[in-house]
Amino acid sequence: MSDSTAEAEPKVIADIHEMLATLELVGIKFFEMSAKVDEDPIEGEPLPEASPSYSLKLMGDLDSLTVRLRAEMFTPEGRIVADAGAQYRSQVPYTAEESIRLEFANRVGIMALAPFLREAIATTSLRVLDKSYLLPLLRAGDLEFLAGPDDSTEG
Repeated sequence: MSDSTAEAEPKVIADIHEMLATLELVGIKFFEMSAKVDEDPIEGEPLPEASPSYSLKLMGDLDSLTVRLRAEMFTPEGRIVADAGAQYRSQVPYTAEESIRLEFANRVGIMALAPFLREAIATTSLRVLDKSYLLPLLRAGDLEFLAGPDDSTEG
């Protein structure tokens, strides 16, 4: 096999700055937007506090990464879910350790997704539950996942 047809070795990304320079945001994709009215509340059961919980999932291959963030809220009126992914692409094949991918998700991906999830929760809750709920403003570092993909946290 000639050098021109040989498959190139993936670029090894050493830190988040190199990852940021390598990846480009190419889209935001929603995987779920839903709300459901609680039609049968249990009498005497305390009403849930409208506090969001979040989960993170990372998906990708040698030229892409999707940072997927899911927000779920249980409210006195029902349940609301928004699940979206920030889709990143690279012009060259790359590889990065899980800790670098996770740092990228925490510092870049979540910040890209937050306004989309906030709008989805507000719009969906207003249409289905007749009350608009807002996700709290997320500042850098407010929401951080430590354990890797499929991690979750209460907000």
